[in-house]
Amino acid sequence: MILHDISLEIGEGITLIVGDSGSGKSTLLREMVPGISAIGECVGSVQFMGQDIKKVKPGKIGFVSQQPDNQIVCDKVWHELAFGLESLGVSRDVIRNRVAEISTYLGIENWFMRKVTDLSEGEKQKLVLASILCMAPQFVVMDEPTSMLDPIAARSFWELVIRLREEQGIRFIVAVHDTEYIYDHADTKVTLAQGTLVSEEHYNSLPEREKIKRYGKGYTEAAVREYAVVPDARDTQVVRRLRDIRGSYEGQAVLAVRELEIHQGINAWIGPNGAGKSTLGKVLAGYFGKKQLPRCVMMPQDVLTIFTKETVRQELDVEADIPQEIETLCGKLMECHPLDLSGGEQHLVAICKFLLKKAEYLILDEPTKGMDYRLKKSVEALLQRYSKQQNIIVITHDLELVGDIATYAALLFYGDIASMGEPHQVFRENVFYKPFISRWNPALISKEELE
Repeated sequence: MILHDISLEIGEGITLIVGDSGSGKSTLLREMVPGISAIGECVGSVQFMGQDIKKVKPGKIGFVSQQPDNQIVCDKVWHELAFGLESLGVSRDVIRNRVAEISTYLGIENWFMRKVTDLSEGEKQKLVLASILCMAPQFVVMDEPTSMLDPIAARSFWELVIRLREEQGIRFIVAVHDTEYIYDHADTKVTLAQGTLVSEEHYNSLPEREKIKRYGKGYTEAAVREYAVVPDARDTQVVRRLRDIRGSYEGQAVLAVRELEIHQGINAWIGPNGAGKSTLGKVLAGYFGKKQLPRCVMMPQDVLTIFTKETVRQELDVEADIPQEIETLCGKLMECHPLDLSGGEQHLVAICKFLLKKAEYLILDEPTKGMDYRLKKSVEALLQRYSKQQNIIVITHDLELVGDIATYAALLFYGDIASMGEPHQVFRENVFYKPFISRWNPALISKEELE
């Protein structure tokens, strides 16, 4: 049974649904959105304004998923904005007026005529939300909407959500792991555990600031700022130096990296959406021709594309005998179908599958997406263990992950490397792209350095 004994009433404002990976958050959200295929059989009732959820008219409840590409169906921004209204049979005059109004309100009129393929991930997610707003919803349900966004784009998205709550009175129900910023602006926080509701807040669901204050041996913001020890930069060793790496889409240059160093251990590539991180990984792994790195494999962001077997055990057995540490980590998941797992659990299985390929260079694109704090820590330990045997490159917006385990970091911008170096060096010069604790004390990149 995925969900059980749930009685929940959603009120005004922003409601956060938090909990460990596999706790049932996404399953619960699917029951709240008419027209979306539910998982399994629902016993009980889900009502919206006193009406059975299945009878609610289209457009009253909007849905924003983790991956905007799975929701966008048109080739141009303007057509995507109009598509929902066209599906509802709204007149052309109303569509024209509504699209113009929402575009102006959200400030997207400058890219009104652009192709959706030319948008960044942050712009795509904003477009998905805008197309929903065109239908004047009363509720918007969102499943990890910022999981693929860089920190600045994520902050911008949440600020838009808060503005819509305050100015338009729209109610939001959000399943989320990374609660930084939105946590303090939410009206209700609901925690799921093992498929049911629990009343208390769990450590895993708190943002980093709250974790340190409540569970970090009494550390306060003032204490962190006054912390005197300045850690020395970690020694790193270059294993590969590449120059003049180029990539293009549809004849348009999107990548022009003059020089890139790969260091022994765990390399982290960070930067805004659309900076070229994933494209760089694909070029090195041979997606567009000859591999730029020998014996290199790359795990994609959409891990559903790599699953072909009936159970997790079969997926992992394809590559090699399953080591004990992976057998233990995947544990209860081994006999499950990969498509039945939560998003975080699917990424765990995908990471294990690619680690077992024993490639000389392993590129992982957003490996911790959808993971709770506990699962992410387990994955960090696993990657550190395997980084002694192979060179691992992590493409990520999870800057806490970079601070915890990266040996070397590179910040990409506009298709090139803006800065690279040992993580202390890179983060010390950054203003926004740094772990949460680094905003308090530039000398630190992880909470563990306090201890």
